[in-house]
Amino acid sequence: MPTALVCSTAFAPAARSLAKALGVPDLMIATIPHPFSWSGLSREDISTRVNGVLDQVMRGLTKTTETAPRLSAGGRR
Repeated sequence: MPTALVCSTAFAPAARSLAKALGVPDLMIATIPHPFSWSGLSREDISTRVNGVLDQVMRGLTKTTETAPRLSAGGRR
């Protein structure tokens, strides 16, 4: 199933390691600058952050079944 994970840059290395360990090394991991907080940000700043990862998320969600990792019910390929 096409999937995309959004996380802050501080957690991206851990997310990549975990995805690889769980058998989904091709998982699309879209990163947003750390800290992942909207408080204190203007609407323009939030829009900039969202637009910065939107293409990555869309690629992850629109992968064809030939290129998307396949998982079994137990979470492994």
